[in-house]
Amino acid sequence: MKKFLWLLIFSFNFLMLNGQKFNIDGKVADFEKKPVENATVYLLKQQDSSIINYTSTNKEGRFLLKTNELNEPSILKVDADKLISYSKKFEKIDQSISLENIQLDKNQISDIEEVKITVSPVKIKKDTIEFNANAIKVRPDSNIEELLKNISGVEIDNDGKITVNGKEVDQIMINGKPFFDKDGKIALKNLPADIIKNIQFTSTKTKEEELSGKTPKSENATINFTIDEKKNKGFLSRITAGYGF
Repeated sequence: MKKFLWLLIFSFNFLMLNGQKFNIDGKVADFEKKPVENATVYLLKQQDSSIINYTSTNKEGRFLLKTNELNEPSILKVDADKLISYSKKFEKIDQSISLENIQLDKNQISDIEEVKITVSPVKIKKDTIEFNANAIKVRPDSNIEELLKNISGVEIDNDGKITVNGKEVDQIMINGKPFFDKDGKIALKNLPADIIKNIQFTSTKTKEEELSGKTPKSENATINFTIDEKKNKGFLSRITAGYGF
């Protein structure tokens, strides 16, 4: 599972970063000065909080994030479980930046007083990369297929086949359950984007792997959409009834 996750992260970053010329690097530690592994590091545009790039820390707490030149304010954030987030604002980025040691403390104060980001746009967990759908900018009338198209590394061909950095998606789930015909084409075309809360990418598991917790061997990927029930308004029920499921 970890191998798949790191491969997925690497592939995402390779496609997103190819041609990008500046680095932001650093080392993240907790209040006891111990390295923080798997902390999520991401760079956002201040104007609309859209994601520029993201990565995670390694076992030594180190990270390397790449970006093109930016001539507008941006925000770097570091999130880790049970620790106060770190935030740093850049008016522009026209050179590589080394932040050296970043210590996450329970009492740490952000250096950004005027900016408050309450929900992380992306989280990297043990076996999952999760996007907050609200952080993906699409038109108000978009369907969830448009959400996917606006995530770097995700491609959808004319037949509706989805690949994530070359890996074919063989299962689409809604709230953790397979939706209709497994490939999810009906969901992609008919569910509005604004009812989606989170989008999760992970490796496809067999029933045995799900029950045992074993590392999945599949080279395919699964996408799970989490519905915001406050916005659902019966969409799922109507689509299910309309297609006879």
